[in-house]
Amino acid sequence: MLQLRGVYDALTADLGRQAWWPADTPFEMMLGAILVQNTRWHNVTLAVPRLEAAGLLEAARWRDASDATVLEAIHPCGFHRAKLRSTRALADWYVAEGEAELQRPETSDGALRERLLTLPGVGHETADAILLYAFDRPVFVYDAYARRMLEALWGVPNRTYVAAERAHAERVAAAAFSLDEQQQLHALIDEYGKLVAGGERRWEQLAGV
Repeated sequence: MLQLRGVYDALTADLGRQAWWPADTPFEMMLGAILVQNTRWHNVTLAVPRLEAAGLLEAARWRDASDATVLEAIHPCGFHRAKLRSTRALADWYVAEGEAELQRPETSDGALRERLLTLPGVGHETADAILLYAFDRPVFVYDAYARRMLEALWGVPNRTYVAAERAHAERVAAAAFSLDEQQQLHALIDEYGKLVAGGERRWEQLAGV
């Protein structure tokens, strides 16, 4: 019977170790998770030099910067006004609570996730990516590529994030992935998904079909 750990092994054998998420600090990672919404990661990389030049890779500086400064810095990422609002709220929360939460491993994944979900622009996928990479919580990210993979390999429709999580939570738990493995798995699925989209791979190949 196909197990998720076997899929992880197949992905690793095919693509090797991934270097992801590209960020130097937890706050920078969180910013990237919002700025990449509805755009390509390439556009976020175009914004990074602007953010560095404006000193906006620190939460307090982001919180205190003018709207014009932030809008200029995030221009390559699109959806500027929505992302201005979302990143402002993120910076406010990070300064007030989030940075301290980095030192509180006793806070449950669920409680921290629910707090993140109250922030504008943070849905389930963004919240779980932040948990995984910024807060080092070993959670599975049910993004679009992951849902397509799960449906292709196990035949369970996963039209929404929450539906996929409900359908596959036991399968993920049974794999007992470490933090590093969860981070690698998320990156591997996304890289493999790009190859599937380009016609270079099929999801079924991960099951040896």
